[in-house]
Amino acid sequence: MRNKQILTEAEHFVYDLLKDDASGHDYYHVKRVVELAKHIQKNEGGTKEIILLAAWLHDVDDYKLKTESHSNLDLFFEQNDIETIDKQRIMEIIQSISFHKSFEAKTLSLEAKIVQDADRLDAIGAIGIARTFAFGGTKGNIMYHPDIKPNTITTEEQYKKNKSTTVNHFYEKLLLLRGKLNTETAQKIGQKRHDVMLKFLDEFYEEWNFTA
Repeated sequence: MRNKQILTEAEHFVYDLLKDDASGHDYYHVKRVVELAKHIQKNEGGTKEIILLAAWLHDVDDYKLKTESHSNLDLFFEQNDIETIDKQRIMEIIQSISFHKSFEAKTLSLEAKIVQDADRLDAIGAIGIARTFAFGGTKGNIMYHPDIKPNTITTEEQYKKNKSTTVNHFYEKLLLLRGKLNTETAQKIGQKRHDVMLKFLDEFYEEWNFTA
């Protein structure tokens, strides 16, 4: 691949596609994932160019966001000269990293583990909290209801069909991510971000239950 040029093209492609997103899956989310993937790769290894390109492109066909009938990933590949073997590696990474894929046992490449870790790290911590409420708002989810309890989700189908409150999403997904990180580098970052969410929830319930 023409590494630097292709990565620049990928960034421009993602910016044009996601710049107006209000669900927390915008250009800046992807840019943060790229920077996290870059950091993890420095410590863990793997093919840097494949990791970064997959990180840039990981949300272009996300089922939660997509409105087009065509594949944006295929469109990017058509517009850029990328070898077939690299296309296959990138597609395999993108198709395997989403949380809804974690309900099936699958062996991931090091590159996929790194991109998955980077994406999951941006789902937790302070920014993860903000993204969760942004996404919940765009989907019309209730913020919180004390009588609606978190669901136990064990299959991909259940995850995709799940309709719950935004606060319940912490228990149904976000607080589970720390234990699903693959690399030691990500686990160190993830612990701090996990603790931020726990502190937030403690404060949330304290304020919610305030009485004079």
